[in-house]
Amino acid sequence: MREIDLKLTKSTTKIILVVVLYVIIVLAFLWYVVKPDVQRLNSLDSEIWNQEERLNLLLTAQQKINSIQKDISDFNDRIAQLSNILPSQSNEFLYGEEMLIIGKKDNVKITQLDFPKTTQTSAQGNNVSFDVSFESANLNNAMLFLNSLKSFQQITELDNLNISYTKDTKTNEKKYLVSIKGIIYLYQGK
Repeated sequence: MREIDLKLTKSTTKIILVVVLYVIIVLAFLWYVVKPDVQRLNSLDSEIWNQEERLNLLLTAQQKINSIQKDISDFNDRIAQLSNILPSQSNEFLYGEEMLIIGKKDNVKITQLDFPKTTQTSAQGNNVSFDVSFESANLNNAMLFLNSLKSFQQITELDNLNISYTKDTKTNEKKYLVSIKGIIYLYQGK
């Protein structure tokens, strides 16, 4: 075998030292200058992502707030409508609210709602009389409303029913006008 003799001359030693020094400087530069910048960029990226997530949550919350405000406005409109056509007695107010909901579902417009007198009977509970008038462009919708009243949550009896038909000669619009007198029977449990 042949031995390899590495003799370092001044010029090769200088080159090796320069290369080693250059590598050390590059590593130091990467370690002390580039690495902190990369870490700072990663930190900023993470913070941006967190802020975007927070912004999305705030936007979702704003949409929910807008929806709730619209619902509140709708309920305030309904309360205003009910307070115009109903007496201020609390039970009748709830019955009227249910009738308005049924009317809206069955596409009829309630024009008058009144609870003329409430009578108390000891064996049968409360009887609440009501008069309701409504109009509908379609006889089927009027019949739907009447059937809905018959299947009212409380037991309902319709005493008097009057249906009339009108047609506007100018607009050719037809309407069915319906007025009802009835009783809502309530059971007051013992």
